[in-house]
Amino acid sequence: MFNNSLFTLYDNNISDRYKYYYEYAIKNLYYNKYELEKQKTSNNKLKHKNKMLKEENKNLHKLIIKLSNNSCKNIISENDNDNDNEIFEFI
Repeated sequence: MFNNSLFTLYDNNISDRYKYYYEYAIKNLYYNKYELEKQKTSNNKLKHKNKMLKEENKNLHKLIIKLSNNSCKNIISENDNDNDNEIFEFI
């Protein structure tokens, strides 16, 4: 997970006094890279979901326009006066 060249740099140039801070910084660097990659993946999933929702909203909007323009008519069965048996026929 860690780049060996970074630890080699530590071995050659940094005193033991700063070993803890150096290793802490390296671990946080890689952790932050991991978190950024995870967020990027999550954002891509959200973008796809948003795209699908926009498409669905567009289709619903078209349906609402059709319904509001009286492009459907309510057909009630003549044999049955119960309103539960309504059929919507789109023209």
